[in-house]
Amino acid sequence: MDFFQNNFIFTNKLVYAFQPSWSSSGHHILRARLPLNTSNDAGHPVSSLSLWMDSACGIDIQLVPQYPVVSKSVTLKLTGINGTIQKFEWYKAPVTDPSYIILSYIPSANPPQTQGPQYFSRASGSPDGSLQISDLLTTDQGDYTVTTQTDTASQQTRVNLPVYGKPVITVSVSRPLENETVTLTCNTGREVERILWSRVASRLPSGITFSTDNINVTFTNIKRSDSGRYQCEAQDGNTRSISDTYTLEIYSVYPPLESFAGILAVIAGITLLGIAFLICVAFLLYKKCIQRNIQPLRGQVNSNDEPQRVYYNVPGVTTEHNAMKEPTYTGLQYHTQDTYSELKS
Repeated sequence: MDFFQNNFIFTNKLVYAFQPSWSSSGHHILRARLPLNTSNDAGHPVSSLSLWMDSACGIDIQLVPQYPVVSKSVTLKLTGINGTIQKFEWYKAPVTDPSYIILSYIPSANPPQTQGPQYFSRASGSPDGSLQISDLLTTDQGDYTVTTQTDTASQQTRVNLPVYGKPVITVSVSRPLENETVTLTCNTGREVERILWSRVASRLPSGITFSTDNINVTFTNIKRSDSGRYQCEAQDGNTRSISDTYTLEIYSVYPPLESFAGILAVIAGITLLGIAFLICVAFLLYKKCIQRNIQPLRGQVNSNDEPQRVYYNVPGVTTEHNAMKEPTYTGLQYHTQDTYSELKS
């Protein structure tokens, strides 16, 4: 007859001391020391032998790493297996319904892995019964169940897989103005051991305050010099996740003097360009009008001046250019100079 008393197991022939403990998944582990008093079936004493035996009452799943993050890989490592694995199956559910099978794995088969209804290409099995998932997505989180069949027993267990993303920085005011109170928050979506803040290429401003858990950093009477790029880092043991850079810009109610100088410079430049353009246009118009007025003057003739005559040195030919016609002489007759006429008798 076997019974427990004061951390001892008494059997008909043997007395065992034991130390109960539990695994991280809640499974009971019995550590037995054997024997305290022993004898063989014939009743003869047996030499004293002390040894420790670890006997787990079930298999267990360990997440490696403990805090899986988006775009990284995770291994659902199967532990506590007794015997040689003949077959195992992974399910994307808390139950072992065939419609939730991700994959089946038979080490002696070729190929050993068979895809199930819930299979996805980023998942793969290994001969030790573990499941690897690469390039994690937030949709990968949830319950996973595994069933194993060894040469000694069939067992099953399940685990909840969380998938953590990068922290995200948010600001309490969408358009922070000078002298306002502004708070930056590091949103992790989960509890973490520690949160650290940093400012890219510069030190954190003086006068800021942190919340007790470091999730919030507050700027009282914020200044334009507090502008910059900020990051927060979430740490969990050996796992850490850094947020994307958040650019904090501080605005002023009144534009700064340098802005006025810039505006005036732009206005002056535009004015000078306008003046130069007007001068060019005026010059072109003036030049065009002067040319238009000079052209008629060059061909104008004074009405008071006599037209010039053109003579051609051609005998017996008169030109059509205002040449005067000369009289034609037929002969010369001598006219008497006597005033008296001849008297006839």
